[in-house]
Amino acid sequence: MDTSLFVPFQTLVYISTGNVLFHPGMYDSVSLQMTSSKAGLWISRQDVPAAVYNSDLSANTYNVPQLPYPGATGTVSGGAGSLKGDADGANVFWLFVSQIPAC
Repeated sequence: MDTSLFVPFQTLVYISTGNVLFHPGMYDSVSLQMTSSKAGLWISRQDVPAAVYNSDLSANTYNVPQLPYPGATGTVSGGAGSLKGDADGANVFWLFVSQIPAC
């Protein structure tokens, strides 16, 4: 996966253990924290902009695929049985699809 490219909605990408997102990770555009991805297949839940340079961090930031999903708490938020932090959150750019088994 190349973080310098725009990724359209519902695009499958593969993150290998050799990808910078897996190790050492990148600064996440939302949290501004160094964040790593799980290796495997991910699908974009919304359009994902290319990495951008953040002068305050002196580094690129990206909407890093991550688990748990940003904002997820796993608790009921009240009202009509909705879950807080589910995959519909505005900060969820990626959904994990599958780990790729090593043979």
